[in-house]
Amino acid sequence: MRRCCVQKMLGISLLSILLAGSWTFGVNYAWFGGYGDNLWDVADNWWPVGVPSSSTADIVTIAAPPQQGPVINSSVNAVCYQLEGPGLAAGSNRMDITGGSLTVGNRWRIPNAYGQGPGEVNISGGTISTGSYWFIGYRGSSVVTMTAGSVAVGGDIDTGRDRSSDTL
Repeated sequence: MRRCCVQKMLGISLLSILLAGSWTFGVNYAWFGGYGDNLWDVADNWWPVGVPSSSTADIVTIAAPPQQGPVINSSVNAVCYQLEGPGLAAGSNRMDITGGSLTVGNRWRIPNAYGQGPGEVNISGGTISTGSYWFIGYRGSSVVTMTAGSVAVGGDIDTGRDRSSDTL
């Protein structure tokens, strides 16, 4: 009897040590655009308040009421693990990348995972990279216009997935 209890206590202690030392839980951020400047790197534009980063954000969703989504300009180095949007259930939602960089550790889906749309991305400068796929027209319609800048995708660029239309 006593041996069984000791083993259980050791197991619980080891599990507690492992969990405390190795797990980091992220924050899911939603675009709010409440500050008025629409810049990605302004904490008040996000809910919860704070700027997403690769170490803090599991998923960033851009599907909020303002028509203008985040702007990434030459002063912004935007980072997140996964990006959903832009896309709105009613109306459209736009994201502008005029400079700086956007690094998505995993995948970027336009519009968001729920197929809300349409989503619009205008790229006139800067660099974009994803660690995995870039879905354009994911379950909804999307428009991506690129006049300058560069894109590096770690997987495939997938267009028109699951009942959608898109324009590149």
